[in-house]
Amino acid sequence: FIARLSSPSENDLETFRSLESAYPQLRSMSPSAYRQFKTKVVKAMEEDEVITPMEFALQKSMSRTLDTAFGYQPDRPIRHRNFDTMIESVSDLLSMLAMMEETPETRQAAFDLGVSNLNHSDTSAFTFREIDSTNLITFDQVLEDIAHAVPMCKANILYACDALIRMNEDATPDQVLLMCAIADTLDRPRPDWTEA
Repeated sequence: FIARLSSPSENDLETFRSLESAYPQLRSMSPSAYRQFKTKVVKAMEEDEVITPMEFALQKSMSRTLDTAFGYQPDRPIRHRNFDTMIESVSDLLSMLAMMEETPETRQAAFDLGVSNLNHSDTSAFTFREIDSTNLITFDQVLEDIAHAVPMCKANILYACDALIRMNEDATPDQVLLMCAIADTLDRPRPDWTEA
């Protein structure tokens, strides 16, 4: 697992799926062995001082699937009961996903499509901003804030992200990985197309 994670990869999506396939075996570890293993995983990810979308998605996947199996549950009390208290976070999440599109026109169109799929009466409240989509620290902060929403809002936001990414039916591997990370953080089922 660590060796595969640390090795250069030509196909990050394939590597991600290969690493996830090891989860059933990893579940047989003792809690202390898993803690040591998780420390090694984090160290391997931080070696080059850059967290890639694959590593980010793997962090979220392990947190949802393995951490919970060993009794580590993220503490996410409800802070958002509707969109009014997270307009900025949702705007930023959709903006960062839209920024992965190739042209200014398609970025705005993708953002607008995402917003149009939100169950919020005032869609003009959401604002597109040119945020660096490769800044996964900001991406994580925004995502963690949204993770404190009620399940209905989280499901709707995932649906909006899905529509945005699939606008032209040409999702990149990085977009697929980030979609997995979003679903895992929000504790929602991953869209079927992310497993294809």
